[in-house]
Amino acid sequence: MLKKIIIIFFVFIILLLCGIGVFLYQLNKNLPDIRSLKNYTPPVTSFVYSDNGKIIGKFYKEDRIFVPYRKIPKVVINAFVAAEDEHFFEHKGIDILSIIRAFIKDLKARKIIQGGSTITQQVVKAFLLTPKRTIIRKIKEAILAYKIENFLTKEEILTLYLNKIYLGYNSYGVAAACRNYFGKDLKDITLAEAAMLAGLPKAPSYYSPAKHFYRAKIRQKYVLNQMVKNGMITPQEALKAFRQKIKIMPPMNYNITVAPYFLDYIRRYMEEKYGKENLLTQGYKIYTTVNLEDQKYAREALRKGLEEYEQRHGFTGPINHISSDEIKFYIEKLKKENPKKLEKGKIYKGVITYIDRKHNYAYVNLGIAKGIIRYRDNRWISYKRINLDKKKFVSKNLGNILKKGDIIKLTLYYQKNKINFFKIYQDVKVNGAIISVDPKTGFVKAMVGGYSYLESPFNRAFMAKRPPGSGFKPIIYTAALDKGFTPASIIYDTPEMFWNPVTKSYWKPENYERKFYGPITFRDALVHSRNVATVKILKRIGIDYAIKYARRLGIKSKLNRDLTLALGSSSVSLLEILHPYAIFANQGKEVKFIFIKKIVDRNGKVIENNVKFDKLDLELGLVKEKQVISPQTAYLITSILEDVVRRGTGWRVRKLGRPCAGKTGTTNDFKDAWFFGYTPDLVAGVYVGYDNHTTLGRFETGSRAASPIWLYYMKNALKRIPPKIFPIPPGIVFRKIDIRNGLLATKYTPKKYVRIECFKKGTEPTKYSPLGAKESYIKY
Repeated sequence: MLKKIIIIFFVFIILLLCGIGVFLYQLNKNLPDIRSLKNYTPPVTSFVYSDNGKIIGKFYKEDRIFVPYRKIPKVVINAFVAAEDEHFFEHKGIDILSIIRAFIKDLKARKIIQGGSTITQQVVKAFLLTPKRTIIRKIKEAILAYKIENFLTKEEILTLYLNKIYLGYNSYGVAAACRNYFGKDLKDITLAEAAMLAGLPKAPSYYSPAKHFYRAKIRQKYVLNQMVKNGMITPQEALKAFRQKIKIMPPMNYNITVAPYFLDYIRRYMEEKYGKENLLTQGYKIYTTVNLEDQKYAREALRKGLEEYEQRHGFTGPINHISSDEIKFYIEKLKKENPKKLEKGKIYKGVITYIDRKHNYAYVNLGIAKGIIRYRDNRWISYKRINLDKKKFVSKNLGNILKKGDIIKLTLYYQKNKINFFKIYQDVKVNGAIISVDPKTGFVKAMVGGYSYLESPFNRAFMAKRPPGSGFKPIIYTAALDKGFTPASIIYDTPEMFWNPVTKSYWKPENYERKFYGPITFRDALVHSRNVATVKILKRIGIDYAIKYARRLGIKSKLNRDLTLALGSSSVSLLEILHPYAIFANQGKEVKFIFIKKIVDRNGKVIENNVKFDKLDLELGLVKEKQVISPQTAYLITSILEDVVRRGTGWRVRKLGRPCAGKTGTTNDFKDAWFFGYTPDLVAGVYVGYDNHTTLGRFETGSRAASPIWLYYMKNALKRIPPKIFPIPPGIVFRKIDIRNGLLATKYTPKKYVRIECFKKGTEPTKYSPLGAKESYIKY
């Protein structure tokens, strides 16, 4: 019987071993191929940089910065090895003791609560298997871990692990986690920070220092103790690291906070040229031309100008009104809704708690703070808006405008003696855009495509197409200067009917003032934006010639082939219409707008370079630029546009206090307002209008609605650049003329009719103005 039992036992053992062998053979046969790990290229984040190398945007599927082993600080390696697998450099993929400890704990709990996985096993789980906890999966994991240890070096395994692991805060890999949590590069990480990161793999969300700093400190202490235990650091170093203050960076979405509209343009370009998938996974470094200071000034200028427009049309009233009994409960609600800290520029909700008629104050409570609204800081609310064309005066006393219980929006104006003074904020419905460019290099320095990217990501700077109105006129006048006209040519601003072959009807253009001014100089026709004179100039030079000329200056949109072209009836984008002005500012030379300087791939190879020379090369004349129009023509139109600022429709920007040229634009029914202007160093364009093509309201011209925004921006953007005059090229001559007829002035010409005018050499008048001259002798 004993013999039979022994035989049966051995047969059972043999069959069991055979079964296990067959099971393991089949299991091994269906295991994933580990060779893919050798050439693994993880998806990495693409970064977008400003002109001074600051990050302004990120595009990714998984926010990861791949770092090779040689660039991972030793302190990071030690911290993760100590925390996750202290025998990593000794075992062959499986730590038997850890498995036994985990097995005992699992038995006690009657479920799998601890895996006892090595770093190698974690690599297997992350790259080759599912994270589902089963016995079969654990066996596969062990087999693959052993195989990987014989296929890859320890350094290669750690590289995979430290670049793949998820550490919370939307961070994959140690480099991305270091930047997101601590705002620094991995090479600058401290022992304290490394230990805190190494404590995260167990439960990234539960131990997140951003959400649960106390829990993160507990894990940090564990990691530091493990490092001491394994002789990686001394107890003194561990204590010092534990006591070190760690600053956790607040979560920052660069894509919507720094330069969202500019970044949106970059994203569209990259997706179109390189593909959306590549942008999200291939780790491009995209170096752009945007200047963060200029971008900030542009955003502030546009917001200020649009808010002023909103206030100019009167107060639309409080958001809501509650009874006195409800105020206490509403204040509690505001404590939860409003941000915890008062900041300038932020918009808050508040409730009026008391009106002081004597001092003309209103007391307001924001839940998180209290303050005062003074009438003298909010005079605009004296007028109630009826519609965009009409407003009604109410009162100069806040007590007649606001009531206790009114709910309003506010912004912090200033603080004095611990008292908060607020301005009333009214929601902005109108929208607009601003772009600025360096005319020498073509670098786009700033682009803002709307009042708020969060409210409307539609980029009005290059996506919206609207008629530029009189902003198109300089193109017509420049074309005319190359067709024989001079700034002294006389144009008859008199009524005339024009046949329109498109509508097959007669058309009678009128000036903005509904007046006609008779014979005027070419210069004055543009300075005062005379419509009838401009149409006559276009008719003289020819529509086809004008369209071809516009194409030379960078206008690509479809243009109306009729005389309304002279008045800017064709729709163009702000980015497009700014090209001619940049050419004027660059003395007639071609200006290619550049948003991206260069693009570098994940391997450090430059795959696109749009900057072939720098500004110094241009100034030294080492680069030959294409001459789109002659320097003389560019100077003449610039001289006239300087006059637009000095004594024409652009008069508001005289406050810039330096030489500048510009042109306003206003369309029919005041639906669109524009201003384009430049100095020798910077060109900028502004657009204002409603997305639904509603009128801006009576008298909301380019001069009133758009030019102040340009001025706000330029005042700040140019403060670091010394003033310059527009250079006068060779071939320009100056003569005193009689503006009544465009002829040379004499000593008998009354001073009020004498002007020093510029001409291309050879085009200046040769005849003198006769005594008693009253009308033109040069007729076009």
